[in-house]
Amino acid sequence: MKSNIEKVYSKLPKTELAKVELGIAQDLDSAVKNFNGSLDTADKVVEASIKVNTAIQKVEKDAKYYNKYKAIVYQDIPQHIKYVESLIDKAAKAAKELGINEEEIDGFKAAKLFIIDAKKTLKDLNNNSLKFEI
Repeated sequence: MKSNIEKVYSKLPKTELAKVELGIAQDLDSAVKNFNGSLDTADKVVEASIKVNTAIQKVEKDAKYYNKYKAIVYQDIPQHIKYVESLIDKAAKAAKELGINEEEIDGFKAAKLFIIDAKKTLKDLNNNSLKFEI
């Protein structure tokens, strides 16, 4: 049994049928041309999504590391500075009592450099903490 549209097509002269087919062909061509822009936009959306997801995954990894270790370093660095400074003071007093230059004590120079580096790192920690929680 033929559908109504098939019945209409079968009664049309060949020239009219060709016009109908031509109209459909033009509609198909027009639709494809118009919708290709949507595909281009969709491709750009996919590319943006991939870039954003990659960036967020990296940030998430860094944020998890930050959250895991921030309390430790914010507490430990000042304590390390205080402890090493107390050892430097003891070494300086011992050197004075012995009548030697404190710089001659093994580890003294390294301890002084550690204090400089640790104070700089502590300043950086305080100036560059995360402004939000993840």
